[in-house]
Amino acid sequence: MQTALRLGGGALALGLGMRALARIHRQALTALELPSRNRRINGRAENFFTKACTRVMEAHHREPADKITLNRLKDRTNRRTAELETRNRELQRGIVRRKAKEHAFRKSGDHQSKCLGEALELQKRLQRGSHRVLAAQEEERWKLSHELQDEIGQTLWGSMSGFFR
Repeated sequence: MQTALRLGGGALALGLGMRALARIHRQALTALELPSRNRRINGRAENFFTKACTRVMEAHHREPADKITLNRLKDRTNRRTAELETRNRELQRGIVRRKAKEHAFRKSGDHQSKCLGEALELQKRLQRGSHRVLAAQEEERWKLSHELQDEIGQTLWGSMSGFFR
């Protein structure tokens, strides 16, 4: 009987169905030229054929369930593929938005750096100008104070010279 199972498995592997297996069995019996009255041999041949067909029948019984399962898997795969395509499109749009923001940020950073540089340069000029103004004011104060001292000194000298005369 193991030989019959192997034969059925081999027929299934070759893609043979029940009709092809029955035809092979009939041809084998015809080739053996068994007398129809030998019940024992005919019974064994029938059992052999039944066992050989077992694998093919099992495969045929599984086939509808396998097709249903396969169809379900195909449907799930198609849905998942559609979901993944949607997510990929969303990711691509997100990448484009992120790159645009990065570019704008970089551009803004460059602009801010330029403005900061200009502001620092203006600050330095303002400091230099302020120092010049302060220096000029200090010089003016110094001149005024010396002129006042000279005037006060002359006034005092003039009033004191009349005192000594």
